[in-house]
Amino acid sequence: MIATIDWVRAQALPDGAVLLDLALPPVTMTQLAFYCGAAGVTDPIHYDRDLAKRMGFKDAVVNGSLRVGWMAEAVTSLVAPPSSVRELKCNHVRAMHVEDTPAITVTLKGRERPTVLGGELVLICTIEMRVGDTITDRGEARLGIAATGAA
Repeated sequence: MIATIDWVRAQALPDGAVLLDLALPPVTMTQLAFYCGAAGVTDPIHYDRDLAKRMGFKDAVVNGSLRVGWMAEAVTSLVAPPSSVRELKCNHVRAMHVEDTPAITVTLKGRERPTVLGGELVLICTIEMRVGDTITDRGEARLGIAATGAA
């Protein structure tokens, strides 16, 4: 696992390098209820466990925007200003439920070299969120690595 990625480290990373492998704690009903209240989520499958089960889910369903938030926090932790996350795309593959224990893996897919001397290097990363061996979310991020400190 890599800490903050700077210009020098970004140059040396091989494609396929795991930049972050993060295990999150189990999702709690309290956490989900607070998120739903703060975000104005009104669909009861996200906070009514009994209704979610009657609708065929294992338990209350973790809201997709909360999951994207976790993915965004993961990739943001890889860069320090003036570097930044330039783009984040996410797709939900499967439901995630209360009491599930998510994990996030960020892997370097490739890079776009700067077009001008001292320009920003862009790392293209894949993001997978999973519960156990089951992928729940997939994404892609573009990290802009500033040339500060570059030799």
